Amino acid sequence: MTEPADPPSPQTSRQRGESNHTSSRHGKMNLAATNLARLGDEPERAAVVVLDTDGNEVARHSRRELHAHTSLWSARLRSAGLEPGDHVALCPARDLDLPALHLAALSAAIAVVPLNSSLTSSEIMTLLLDSQPKLVVTEPEFAVRHVEAAEALKRPWWVATEPAAGLHPPFALAPSVYDADGIEVVGVDDQHEAVVLYTSGTTGMPKNVPLTHANLRSNLDTLAKIWQRTSGERVLHMLPAHHFHGLALGLYGTLLVGGTLLLLPRFDARAAIGVIARGDVDV
Repeated sequence: MTEPADPPSPQTSRQRGESNHTSSRHGKMNLAATNLARLGDEPERAAVVVLDTDGNEVARHSRRELHAHTSLWSARLRSAGLEPGDHVALCPARDLDLPALHLAALSAAIAVVPLNSSLTSSEIMTLLLDSQPKLVVTEPEFAVRHVEAAEALKRPWWVATEPAAGLHPPFALAPSVYDADGIEVVGVDDQHEAVVLYTSGTTGMPKNVPLTHANLRSNLDTLAKIWQRTSGERVLHMLPAHHFHGLALGLYGTLLVGGTLLLLPRFDARAAIGVIARGDVDV
């Protein structure tokens, strides 16, 4: 009689090209698996359009480019020694780094701690000391405002681009590494953390609110059906990416259905009306 197999170790599958879908049944439980698979459909189609503060287009990135940039960030996270279950705190610029960093972390089963760019240094320090990320990745402008928090945390803190004024410790430029083997999608169970959000703190200290891959998958799949979301959507995204609606429904939800993200740096009514009036978006 055949002996039963040992329980499997954490499952992974590796995407070597944009057209490769996740082959592991376990990998499909990872929220990023479907998001990444979408990038393989019509790879030259626009995935991200970066807008300036007036709502004018400054950059356009295809699904192929988003997949490649996600692969770069995946390799960077691995080079930092991050493992499934670790936390990474993020506040990137609202450009290609935003979706790529989130997809890279989620695919590796690393929990994302999104940071609010408007918080004070003491508030950021409170969140970082509570969440204990193994790595922090932010835009340079955010980093230089929070030197005290970085020194208190004593963890690596990367910026994606070097500021004109130069870069000094405790900050470092994200390393130039690339893994040609692609993106590793780590299988997760229903209780595996995907995101750790924080409450506003109006009734006391901010409280962490972990959301699992299953939480997000259930919500996003249900809303996609109710709202009849499709891959043809062009979504004007101007909500903050530390907020549930801006992060889960806006960013993850659009990636999940394969829509196009138009990223405004911040909410601006005049800029938004201009984009809508041009007919550039339908959501």
